[in-house]
Amino acid sequence: ARIDGDARTARQGRVVISNFGGHWKELGPRRTGNPCRSTKPYPITVQRSNYREVEFTVWAATVTKSCPNFSLTLRVVDERTLSGTTDDGHEVRLTREPVKRNTQR
Repeated sequence: ARIDGDARTARQGRVVISNFGGHWKELGPRRTGNPCRSTKPYPITVQRSNYREVEFTVWAATVTKSCPNFSLTLRVVDERTLSGTTDDGHEVRLTREPVKRNTQR
């Protein structure tokens, strides 16, 4: 996942969704003074999903009290990409990574 913004507000994360739950794990260096750059994953609850969009809430406050929870509604762009905006207007993109398969030799 990638949320666009300036040097302070841009975020990257790894999102894992299975059924109606999952987690959001922040990526990148921890920034001094920003407790939301936690090393622990934030739980996710999916509110709605269909072939056109997915809506979920990231429960950041359950991990770090000073971080706000946030909700995203993302529309399907193609079979690997979801796109939307945050409440404050920053673009969000989720790109599906291919499943890594173990090969037997």
